[in-house]
Amino acid sequence: MGPPAPSRNFEQNSPVTTILRQICESYPESSCLRELLQNADDAQASEIEYILDTKTYDDSPLIHPGLQAYHGPALLVKNNKVFTDRDFASLASIGDSRKHDDPTSTGKYGQGFNSCFHWTDGPWILSRQWLLFLDPHREWSPDCGGPTYDILSFQGSVELQNHLKTFQQAKIDTSQAVDATVIRIPLRTASQAERSKIVNRQATVEEITKALYDLGQEIREGGMLFLRHVRRITAKIDGTILWEARNTGATDQDAKAMKSIPTAFEQMYAGSSSAGEGKDRSTLYHVNIDYCEGERKSVRSFLLQHLMCRSSGDIALDTWARKRKLFPWAAVAAPLNSIDLWSSLDDHVFDRIITRKLPVWTTPDSCVALEQGFFVPDSDVVRAYSNAFRAIHLPLVCLEERMYQKLLRRASELGIDIQVLSPEALRLFLRKSHLSQQIHDYTPLLLQYCLQDFIDGVANVEKRSQLREEFRDIRLWPTLQNSLAVMIDEPFLLPRGMQESTLFSRSRQSDTLDLKYLTPRVFALLECYAAKGPHLVRHRTISDLEIDWTQLYKVGSPDKDMEDCNRDKEDDELLRRIWAWICARFEGAGKSSLLTNHHLDSLFLMPLNGSRIRKLVSSRTRSPTLILEGDADWMHGLLDHRKSNVNCLADFVLDTKILPTAAIELLSSAATERADLGLAISSDLESLVAWLASNGDFLSGLSSLQKDILTRQLDLLTWQQGPLLQPEAKHTLKQQMLQLPIFSQITATAPYRVISTGRVSIGTSNRAIRAIEGLPPIPSVPGLAFFQPLDEHERHLLEFFDLLEKLILEDLFFDILIPNMEEVNDRNLAEVKLRLVDFVLDMTLRPSDEFKSRFAQFELLPRPNRFSNEAIQFRSLAITVDPKSTISSLFFEDEDVFPEAGFLKRHYETLKLCGIIRILTPAILMKRAKTFAICSRDKRQLLVKVKDLLSMPLPENFNLSPASLEQFRALKWLPVQCSSNPELQMVSPGNCRAVDEKELVDLVLSNFEASVMPGWRALLGWDQVIERPILIEQLNKSLALISSRRVDKILAYLGNLGDCNFLRQTPCILSRHGDYLLPERILRPGGLLSRYPLAPYLDEVEPSFARKHATLLTGLGIRQDVTYDDVLGVQSMIVKASQSGNLSNDQLNVVFSLLEISTRLPAGSKNLSLLKIPDTEGRLQLRSDVVCGDRNINGKIASFNFVHRMVSPDLVERLRLENSFARATRLGIEFEDEDEDEYTPREKLTTTISDTLGRYTIDSTFSEFLANANDCGATQISWILDTCVGGSYESAALLSEELKGLQGFALFVYNNGVFSEDDFRGFKEIGQGGKTDPQQRLLPRNKHWQHKVGVKVSLATARQLFPSQLRPFHGLQGYSMESDTYDGTLFRLPLRSTEQTLLKEASAVIDVDETQALLEDYYPTAQMSLLFLRHVDTIDFRVRGQEASWSVTATRLGSSFDDIFRDVNITSCHSSKTNNKTVWRIGMTDIEEAPKHLANSGRRANKVTECGLAACLSAEINIMKGISHQIFCTLPTGFATQLPVSIHASFAITGDRKTIPFDDTKSNTAITAWNRWLLTKCIPGFYLDFLKDLAPRRGEQAFDFWPLTANITANQPLDKVILDAFWNQLTGEQYESYQLFPLVEKMGTTEKSTPLKARTIGRARKLFKVTSLRSAQFDVLQTRISARLAPLFNNICPNLVHPPRRLWQDMTTFKINQKLTVLKSEYLCDLFRVEANCIVLENFLKGLVSEAIRDDAMEMLLLITVPNPSSDSSRLLHMVSGCRIIPRLNQSLGTVKFQSGDMTIWSCPDILFIPTLAEADLFAHSANSLIKPSLFQEGPPKHTSVVPNSGTQTQASRNPLLDLMRESSNLRQIGLSDIESFLTHVESSSAYSGVTDKMDSWIVNSLKKDLISLHLLIRKKMICVGCFLALRSLILHAFLRSCML
Repeated sequence: MGPPAPSRNFEQNSPVTTILRQICESYPESSCLRELLQNADDAQASEIEYILDTKTYDDSPLIHPGLQAYHGPALLVKNNKVFTDRDFASLASIGDSRKHDDPTSTGKYGQGFNSCFHWTDGPWILSRQWLLFLDPHREWSPDCGGPTYDILSFQGSVELQNHLKTFQQAKIDTSQAVDATVIRIPLRTASQAERSKIVNRQATVEEITKALYDLGQEIREGGMLFLRHVRRITAKIDGTILWEARNTGATDQDAKAMKSIPTAFEQMYAGSSSAGEGKDRSTLYHVNIDYCEGERKSVRSFLLQHLMCRSSGDIALDTWARKRKLFPWAAVAAPLNSIDLWSSLDDHVFDRIITRKLPVWTTPDSCVALEQGFFVPDSDVVRAYSNAFRAIHLPLVCLEERMYQKLLRRASELGIDIQVLSPEALRLFLRKSHLSQQIHDYTPLLLQYCLQDFIDGVANVEKRSQLREEFRDIRLWPTLQNSLAVMIDEPFLLPRGMQESTLFSRSRQSDTLDLKYLTPRVFALLECYAAKGPHLVRHRTISDLEIDWTQLYKVGSPDKDMEDCNRDKEDDELLRRIWAWICARFEGAGKSSLLTNHHLDSLFLMPLNGSRIRKLVSSRTRSPTLILEGDADWMHGLLDHRKSNVNCLADFVLDTKILPTAAIELLSSAATERADLGLAISSDLESLVAWLASNGDFLSGLSSLQKDILTRQLDLLTWQQGPLLQPEAKHTLKQQMLQLPIFSQITATAPYRVISTGRVSIGTSNRAIRAIEGLPPIPSVPGLAFFQPLDEHERHLLEFFDLLEKLILEDLFFDILIPNMEEVNDRNLAEVKLRLVDFVLDMTLRPSDEFKSRFAQFELLPRPNRFSNEAIQFRSLAITVDPKSTISSLFFEDEDVFPEAGFLKRHYETLKLCGIIRILTPAILMKRAKTFAICSRDKRQLLVKVKDLLSMPLPENFNLSPASLEQFRALKWLPVQCSSNPELQMVSPGNCRAVDEKELVDLVLSNFEASVMPGWRALLGWDQVIERPILIEQLNKSLALISSRRVDKILAYLGNLGDCNFLRQTPCILSRHGDYLLPERILRPGGLLSRYPLAPYLDEVEPSFARKHATLLTGLGIRQDVTYDDVLGVQSMIVKASQSGNLSNDQLNVVFSLLEISTRLPAGSKNLSLLKIPDTEGRLQLRSDVVCGDRNINGKIASFNFVHRMVSPDLVERLRLENSFARATRLGIEFEDEDEDEYTPREKLTTTISDTLGRYTIDSTFSEFLANANDCGATQISWILDTCVGGSYESAALLSEELKGLQGFALFVYNNGVFSEDDFRGFKEIGQGGKTDPQQRLLPRNKHWQHKVGVKVSLATARQLFPSQLRPFHGLQGYSMESDTYDGTLFRLPLRSTEQTLLKEASAVIDVDETQALLEDYYPTAQMSLLFLRHVDTIDFRVRGQEASWSVTATRLGSSFDDIFRDVNITSCHSSKTNNKTVWRIGMTDIEEAPKHLANSGRRANKVTECGLAACLSAEINIMKGISHQIFCTLPTGFATQLPVSIHASFAITGDRKTIPFDDTKSNTAITAWNRWLLTKCIPGFYLDFLKDLAPRRGEQAFDFWPLTANITANQPLDKVILDAFWNQLTGEQYESYQLFPLVEKMGTTEKSTPLKARTIGRARKLFKVTSLRSAQFDVLQTRISARLAPLFNNICPNLVHPPRRLWQDMTTFKINQKLTVLKSEYLCDLFRVEANCIVLENFLKGLVSEAIRDDAMEMLLLITVPNPSSDSSRLLHMVSGCRIIPRLNQSLGTVKFQSGDMTIWSCPDILFIPTLAEADLFAHSANSLIKPSLFQEGPPKHTSVVPNSGTQTQASRNPLLDLMRESSNLRQIGLSDIESFLTHVESSSAYSGVTDKMDSWIVNSLKKDLISLHLLIRKKMICVGCFLALRSLILHAFLRSCML
């Protein structure tokens, strides 16, 4: 028996339409054309054409009638490759394409072709002989779905040929096999769309046209760069090329490289193994994309780099990638016109190029790899060297700066060295290149670049040695031999210039550099090196002249012993140039140093008179040769005086005619420096003085006048040359000067009143002293001579050479003169001594300390003479007292201590400075103290002197030595009065104190009653601390006398001393009860005893006493508060006092205070187990025996000792009393509780939750919880971050041990809604609850020994059994662990630890800081989130235990949420930011009807469709600028909008709120249709309702909330959809009557109204007037014109609206302005034809404050009212006819009139004359006929008017009055023929009573212009006879006056 047959069959299959629909949903519609392009490229086609055939083919018969629907418009896609059998087979297996196994194809799944079903329900394919019809719906081919026909076999088939006609636009021949592939995509019709199971949307020609255009833009930007085969793409519409693109190589080489890419790919990845299998391949080429679109052509250039790697290096990775058609092939295309190309290039690309060493770096000759090139940033400097580098074949790579920097950075990060072009790198390259010796044109540049780093550096020794080493083997130095040399050890000679190079051109050419081949920078560098030292290069020096001399100057062969010889005058020029060069060397390097090198000594360089030349150094011993200079005439005069010395001028004389001036100066300066030169010059001081010193006889014969001349010349030379003398030379000169008899000596003889003078030499005296000016005559001193110069020249010589000994007056006085007088001991010299002392004191204005000391050593102060004939006696300064000083009062009159009065008056200030006794000194003090101590004078007199002494301020730094101080304090010199004896007694300072310390010592010691200056207290010893025995004795006596004042003083004194421990046994602390107690019984006030008193057991210090003696209390260690030992001690005393057991009420109060105190003591200082707690009976029990909790429970629990009822719950908690339930549980005592409700899910949750986490971002959590809170009716939601400041919460009593890890950081979410049973049931149904564990690892186990997923436990049970579980919740948002219920909802979200979770693998750990940062980032979103919520009005966030970090509160105004419009105030507060308050106008409406095909789309069954808008009306601190409007779906979606309002609607949005699908060109889903219906219909319509509500409330501010095109950017397509729909709806008839436009607010009040008091803050509380589009008059004039004419238009335009400029632009763009009434010429002319409006205009003009303003306003009005005529529309001016708008001179308005014919037919009253200013003044009597002349005067434009009907701007230079005049109106200018009208004017009789000069001038000028017209008028008899006669008289009078003038 065989196996049974199946009873039923349920084979799994899926209709092809379903698969295609899914593919279309996966592939966006915009990808269709790209997929077809990719397929063509995979088929290796080189060309592809897109042809949109818009024709409909009606040919019949067809293969099937159902195919007629596919003969309409279609898209043909043709490529030049055939469709293979393999390709046909791939179409039959959707999703299982052969492309999986074809590595050369780009597609992976073979589904790209099927994206064409977006547009069709049945594509066709024609290729080779096959025509394929695809019929996925099997409408006409029910058996196969894809019939294929052989067109060659059935060429006679009419049906088949009719189908082939639809391919005719592809230009193919179907009579033979088609060598191409044509895909025909018939566009889906509307009827097909209705029944299509793939895409139910019609495809239109416009849609395909747009898709083709978009593809063209993409291709133009480089969309075909990476195609391997396709090189040409064309798009056509019915044979007309829409655009065409070609991809070509820039050169043949580039084209060849581009074609090699497919072959290389096949060889690398698809072909068999080859010899080069292990090599990677890189290809670089340049391509151009030629794009043509109509007449516009463009070429975009790109640089492409392809890199194909054989392997990634990981075999497993390669295998995995090959299976997925992933190959290590990368390509980069760089637009060559992009300046940011390289800087924006990805670092990964750089890394690949660098590490693979690809030869992609371009040099002038080739491309090189990274290690082969020299890299440098491109610059003008580098380009300057480019030819030189290229000449030496340097592989230079120039890069753009940012590219260069990026390359350096990436290479550095990768640890790869780059060869950067630098001078050092170039030197290394040249060293290896071995350049030839020949000099080339590029040699200077190469040398300069090689030296560049040295040019930029500092030429120090290290650099110079480095340069020699760097150039050692480089032949690059050009020499005078015209060859390149190598730097060797000897330095090169560097000429200083071309002149020097020419001078020495015949000497040492191979060692001298050629300056012609040195660039300026190189020459400057070598100059610097040469100046630093002759190491690398050097200049020629003086020593080189000795070497080169034989080749430069020929002197024959003189004898070496000869010093001179004849010279050839032909060589004088060379000699001059040589001396010029020598002088230049001396000038640059120092003349003295160069002359002492002796290299020139033997050279014949010194030209002499008589055509001789001698060596520079002469060995002659006779007198030197004199060089007479041009200014030596004075020397000639002296020599002429002594003829015997004239022969000295006949010595050698220098021939100065052939020497340059510098050489003469050089020899002159060298003459004194080198004696061996044998030169002497008259202008040299040393030479002259030496000569004079050696010729004493010459000077002895000179007269005084001649000596004066000589002295003057010597002084002149000294001034010139003296400062330059060396010390030795100056010393020599000094010795020589001492021998010259030219200086003046002074002497004096008795009676010492006359001084004598004589000329002598100084050297003849033993000691020569410079006399002091004004010194009185003095006796001669043996061995001394005094000299005093007679003039400035002599004075300068004496001072410069220091020829005289200079003594200061002090030394002369004290060391010589005074001692000499005392030795003489002549009493008659007393007057001389007094005069000398007077002179010295007069000269001494600021005596020095030494002067003071020496002055005090001698008796120099005269004493007062008691008798007239008494000789002058002198006293020492040290014992003399200033009688004017304060200390003079300390001396008695009989003490002789004062100087002579006259002398003191003359020198008082100097004596003060010298130290006459004026202040108190230690010595004076000791003397006075001793004097007072032994004085026998009356003690009252002594008391006066002592008081004067102690009242004196002590000088600074007044100190006595220790011995003196001890003696001073021991002397009894103070007269005081003791309490026991009324007489004054002399006591020492140590036995009394100052008067201010009386209360501290008055009961023990005496006090000095007088006041004492502060410094004396330390000196007397009264600043020292009073001895402790004295203080204790004083304190005891004060306590005995109950003297609280003395006690306070003493205690304060002792408190300041610090150590007060000796008072611990003294009852000196004042308590609150007024008693002095021991310190150990007292505590400081303000502690726990203040709140919890323990009296009578402990007491506090009296508060005022504590404040006064805080330091003393600290020193005595008075405690601040109670200690635990005090608590136990008091408790012990209470226990002893309550032997009966029950406590009294007073005792209970003390016990309660003890318990309160004990719980508030620090934790480490107490042991609560020792406390005793009162029970309910008032007995003290051990703490361990007392419990807390419910006392009303029966059973064994009732027998527990419950705590006393007066003990508060808070105190119970602090005492940590055990709960009765916990004790019952611990002891195993049974009690009943509510059964726990286990939450066990029925499905595995980890997968579901992980999927949810993948779709929802972290920050979306906040919005989801907010939405849930709003759904449950909560009004507040709070986010609380628990940072566990004190550590993790206790975990002793948890639901399970595994929950310990969750007692740490957590985020709480609170809302004030209540979690209902339905909410819990909802958790239970999906397996997630309040305490849920979807991983089943933490919660307790169930009866099956599995961890529970969720547990619901009552608060009462948890509080008793698992209190640790509730500990984190305690104290949050009003929850207390003492409560069994909670009116609110708290979510606790423990932050995930680092362990892995099954919910989201590898998920990042969100710690406390990141959580806080996320909530801070949520703050801006929270500010917007409350706008459209029904219930929640508060959101806040804080860290637990801190103030709120931020909060957002919404105050909703209005009767209820159901109001369509209402105001909402959003108040935002942030701890670190400025608080903000924004006022919003919210509009919400319910949408009750929707189109039938959308009725069930986008909404859940129980949801109401809403639409809303929110506008920010005002904000504090100008926050409006920071408002970012968003798109809402009840909550913010994250999509920003640039509209001025936020949008809310019931969008069909993804669950993660990330996407709002709305673009129906990319998708045909119902969701997209729903969202687009909301965006295009609902929101724009309600937007208009919203503006209708805002307009009367906000007035013109409502315009701020209109959607404007200018605010919308291209990247906001959603805003663009709303904007377009808004304006399209506004044009509908139903909105023409909408009151949307606020009227312009009228300024001022009317005559019939009185303004009332208005608000001073904010806007007025009123509704603004509004109007509709149909009724409004729109003012779109220029702002200045609108403002000026606003009062006028407000009164004549009932519905005036002034829209903003950008709003009007949108109204113009959407052509709304064509239906509107606008303030332009046509409308204004209609207004001013109405007389009432003209009257308003006149009143308006009269009301303006000045004539200038009236003119300005009238000009504006005329410019906008009178049309601007053009050549073909001058008739426009006729619309002004009948308008009374012409301002007359008499302030009235004239009417514009037009009439055909000549102007003379106007009657006089109708004519309006346009006068000049002069004519207006002349004919002012006819003001009603004259137009105001001040209008439109020439000058700069005042304003520009926008003429609405033309859109052009008209400058004020246009004169509308002249325009009207030219168009035959009643406006005209005044002519001579118009005199009649003025003469016949009613006012003319009085106007012309007298003739004026102005009238004469006007008539004469008018006659010149208008005489002919006047005659014509007369002949035509158009002027009456009377007027003519009057006119003739006027003309005659005018001519007579003009002739007279």
